[in-house]
Amino acid sequence: MQQQKFITSHKERVARAKRLIDQLPEKISIFDREAFVEFFLLEDIERLYRYRYDKVKSKDKITPEGRFFQKKQLEKIHYLIYMLDRCIEVMEGKIDDGAYSDVWKAIHEHQLMVAAGNLKYLDKLVEMTEGMLRDVDNEALVLAQKMLDAEEFMNDLEAHDANVRRLKGIPEYQEINDVIDPADAAKSQRRTTKYKADLN
Repeated sequence: MQQQKFITSHKERVARAKRLIDQLPEKISIFDREAFVEFFLLEDIERLYRYRYDKVKSKDKITPEGRFFQKKQLEKIHYLIYMLDRCIEVMEGKIDDGAYSDVWKAIHEHQLMVAAGNLKYLDKLVEMTEGMLRDVDNEALVLAQKMLDAEEFMNDLEAHDANVRRLKGIPEYQEINDVIDPADAAKSQRRTTKYKADLN
């Protein structure tokens, strides 16, 4: 099973958390240790879905229906990875601040493992990731969504611009610069020559 290569068992994550906690100067209770254990699960899931994104992307789809489904799947996985990254960063900040209960209360280990186990639960996993981020820092969720919306808007704008240029035969910016720059250089040279002539 591919999942087992990415999602480590609870036992393995507990052992990893113990090793990490042993190196820390502060005493951390067995309950708060779960914050580390469950945080490691988020990292596992993020790695798994980066692999799945590349796997889905690598498949050549022939039919329009297949390409459309692949595009929607990639968009969902991209959104999940985007939200997981932000969730991981916020949870890591909470752990650094010693707010361990905020982390282990927000992360529902068993449900996450079930949802991460199969791509058919992708929508549920996205929903759970948003919920985790909302639970620990709702402002971070709102900001993440706004930033993603802005990124998508700029991507759409660039794609639209490229389409219009292609349809109307307008050259790309670099091509325009290649035409403009030599012309500017020639103008500058003419001005310099005229200035020197005026001085003489």
